[in-house]
Amino acid sequence: MQDMIKFSVLMSIYYKERPEYLIQCLESLEKQTLPATEIIIIKDGTLTRDLEQILFVWQKRLPIEIVGYEENKGLAYALNYGLQFCSYELVARMDSDDICMIVRFEKQINYLKEHINIDIVGSNILEFYEDDNKIVHNWERSYPIFTNKNSKSLFMGTPIAHPSVIIRTEILKKYQYNNKFFNEDIDLWFRLLLDGYSITNINEPLIKYRITNKTFERRNLKKALSEFKIYWQNLYKIHGFSLLLIFPCLRFVSRLMPRFYMKKIYLSKKRNIILR
Repeated sequence: MQDMIKFSVLMSIYYKERPEYLIQCLESLEKQTLPATEIIIIKDGTLTRDLEQILFVWQKRLPIEIVGYEENKGLAYALNYGLQFCSYELVARMDSDDICMIVRFEKQINYLKEHINIDIVGSNILEFYEDDNKIVHNWERSYPIFTNKNSKSLFMGTPIAHPSVIIRTEILKKYQYNNKFFNEDIDLWFRLLLDGYSITNINEPLIKYRITNKTFERRNLKKALSEFKIYWQNLYKIHGFSLLLIFPCLRFVSRLMPRFYMKKIYLSKKRNIILR
């Protein structure tokens, strides 16, 4: 029965988060047709007074457990730290500025119940970008329905959107995120795929994924090199030399473009081919 399903939500927050975005995120968790049993929120360093006040209020409305530490250490460290507090068989990832569709958890967890051989499930996402409080970009970004280590779609980009993931907790606790990479999620997916796991996505958007100007500010040379290294080393390990390696190269070049052009590419539907 659905009311017997128990699962954790894992979410990190740090001081630069916008309070209004966090409220929208928590509101979407409250409206779920299948609510989370527990919501583990990691304070990745000291928060602002406004963020602290929001968490204080929402602890009375949702099953939130707040953990953390005083120094900002980054997403990979925060998620690994928060994992120790996840009590249930499944853990759902969530970013503090994104919004869940109301049926997200119900659909994904029922999918895992019906497909016991699947350990990782995500979904398509609905990207939206606001400029001067007006939505100027709003469309669905799709991901492969099925990916294993031999899938050619890996040359084109990540097999799953990190904030849409639900994964079996024991697997995530075993593999964890690698602090050596800026792209800790992509590294994790390759390690899982190389060990024989597969990744599945539900072919509909279950997350509203927020794009802000900070999205483009975070795309610097170090992160681009980290991403390129992950793709090149793993794809070469699986396939050897392939002409399809041109796609990670194109993605790397696009990361080095001036921010104005990078933004135009990122917001373009053609990104499904080059950048996804």
